[in-house]
Amino acid sequence: MQVLLINPPYMRLMGISTVYLPLGLGYLARYLRAEGIASSVYNGDLSGAGGASDGSTSCAVLLSRHNSYKQALHDDAGQVWRDLDAAISGAEPDVVGITVMSAKLESAIKVARMAKKLRPGCKVAAGGPHATICPDDLMRFAEVDFVVRGEGEQTLLELCRAIDSRTGDFEAIDGLSFRRGGSVVHNRPRALDKDVNRFPYPTREEYLGLERYPKATISSMMTSRGCPYDCTFCNAKATWTRRVRYRNVDNVIEEMTLLKQKYVVPSYNFCDDSFTANRKRTEELLDKIIANGLNLPWACTTRTDLLDEALVKRMVEAGCYSIGIGLESGSDRMLEIIKKHITMDEFRSSCAMLDRHNVNYGVFLMVGFPEETEDDIRKTIDYVKTSRAPSICLSVFTPYPGCESYERAKEMGMIKGDLDWSNFSHQSPENYFCHGVARERFVELVHELADAVDRHNAKMSGPLASYVRKAKYYSANPRMLAGKVKRVLGRAR
Repeated sequence: MQVLLINPPYMRLMGISTVYLPLGLGYLARYLRAEGIASSVYNGDLSGAGGASDGSTSCAVLLSRHNSYKQALHDDAGQVWRDLDAAISGAEPDVVGITVMSAKLESAIKVARMAKKLRPGCKVAAGGPHATICPDDLMRFAEVDFVVRGEGEQTLLELCRAIDSRTGDFEAIDGLSFRRGGSVVHNRPRALDKDVNRFPYPTREEYLGLERYPKATISSMMTSRGCPYDCTFCNAKATWTRRVRYRNVDNVIEEMTLLKQKYVVPSYNFCDDSFTANRKRTEELLDKIIANGLNLPWACTTRTDLLDEALVKRMVEAGCYSIGIGLESGSDRMLEIIKKHITMDEFRSSCAMLDRHNVNYGVFLMVGFPEETEDDIRKTIDYVKTSRAPSICLSVFTPYPGCESYERAKEMGMIKGDLDWSNFSHQSPENYFCHGVARERFVELVHELADAVDRHNAKMSGPLASYVRKAKYYSANPRMLAGKVKRVLGRAR
């Protein structure tokens, strides 16, 4: 049996080159391989020699490109779809698995149709966040045979075995949706596995076109699953609950060692929702990173209320050079409504601490919450204009199914009838769920905020500012500079 797992194209359809490793699909493929089933991952957003990425794409460009996505969906002659055609034809899969996020639903369905056309006998299974929360949205398409809900490793394995045996015995597979006698059957949910260490981490050979991924991207990894927080705009808890399951620290060290020795990665990127949520476990990991000589530069994402002087100092010693922080709004009122449970004063204090330790940090902002007013948005704009953050990333609020804000938008009458999921994107100018601001005025404010963010990022990414940040970081962390020099000299030999 051959299984091909596909990440549907999205950013590439906008003409924007981004490079990221679809980690979830890598875990699925590795698990199937460990059980004797040939599996590989095709990333529809990967393009270009060396996977060149335009990391400087401005907010204004992102907002302007969304219609390009919708147009490219129907351009069958486009290079994106020709590449996908070649990947499916080359893999000759018996099972095609497609991960589905809300904004990618139409792209995922197009992938399913292509798979059925190119491989008429193959079975198509959809999974991922949208498929888990809204399985009927997928099962209404004839091209989708199954939906794998929730954590997918064991469910997909059992499904592949049932397909391979030709028994058609799907009723006993927890977490599976399928058709029987013209009706859709939703089996009972699958309980989350208590021990995530039994799911082997991707060895990276699972990814087709691995040579086109930059080494810094290959080094993306997750050390936990889930987030303990309850932000109203996030639907992660609908899939993972709020219980965090951690990989054994030695297991994480093993993966880091593989990446450093086999792939010679220049850095690591920890993709956990809240990397420092468990203080004791974080400290154990940091100690072992240092003890094993794995303290290459690395980045993570966490909350400011999960950081303090002692922890940040230890993180820097272990190689941390950059932290992504979700602020979302510059308004204390909105921070309480969306359940961030921090204040702007606390946030600014934490950022000042990161500045003292010469740690780069990126701030994530969001605009357009259902309860937001023009005054709240204005406070976010004011924050951007005074911020010292090295970088800021802006999103337009998108009420994904399964999150509290989705239900709030429905209560306010901002969501009615069938939804066009192709508009549900953090970069969609069609998004309008801000009940207290007229649509025309909201669009004006979004563009004003986007312009402020672009101006800020341009200023902070200038040669002088960039040089000063790097100089401060390396002067405070000479071991990191020595390591970088050693790696550069090694490549030059």
